[in-house]
Amino acid sequence: AREQGWLSDLAFCLNVKASQALNLGSATDAANFACQAYEISLQAESDEEISHSLYNMGHAQINKGDVSLGFENLTKCKILCEQIKNWRRLTKALNSLADIACYRSDLELALDFFTQAAIIAREIGNQYSEALITNNIGTVYMELKKYPQAKMYLNQSANTCQAIFDREGEAVALANL
Repeated sequence: AREQGWLSDLAFCLNVKASQALNLGSATDAANFACQAYEISLQAESDEEISHSLYNMGHAQINKGDVSLGFENLTKCKILCEQIKNWRRLTKALNSLADIACYRSDLELALDFFTQAAIIAREIGNQYSEALITNNIGTVYMELKKYPQAKMYLNQSANTCQAIFDREGEAVALANL
């Protein structure tokens, strides 16, 4: 891709390497690949790869312990995904932002992000993500000691998991009940 001048393809490959490095637990390598992908995707003017890079950089930074910078890049990813209508990545970014809000004990903000993500997951027909996110909403309501809401979301998660034969997700939702 580099030799042919295919900058978007090169950025995509670097983003794949960043994702693989994250999966292997190497946040430093992931951050390096994601930063390279970001610079190249800016040159290529590829919003898809810019958002992909921001997402990977956000996760790498969180894994390296820089939660604030990770939150900043995931927020940029969220905004760009809304503009380019990349609903799948937007759902993932919102879910990650909600996780950070939980980490920071900002449960109302977490609920806002999780709710947005759940709505999008439902609209695009991603039942797996919807089940995971509704489980997360239920656990936030448990933390807030709002048990009727928690029960409603955890039951919804368990039912969705049952419908899509996600036994592990169903078990998690039921255990949270």
